[in-house]
Amino acid sequence: MGCWLAGFSMSMTSISDEKVRALLSGAGMNEDYHITRIPAGGNNRVYKLFYANGDIFLLKEYFSD
Repeated sequence: MGCWLAGFSMSMTSISDEKVRALLSGAGMNEDYHITRIPAGGNNRVYKLFYANGDIFLLKEYFSD
């Protein structure tokens, strides 16, 4: 588990902070979350996002060349 830093924490992830913040902003959500990479997905990357209110979301970042 990673450390909380300014409302954001990364643990074993490579998704950019900007991408997650833009996604949350577009959904009308604030930036208080924690994200962890799930070791699955083949060419894609899968993440578990724990939101401040207790909700848990799955994020999938698709491979593109």
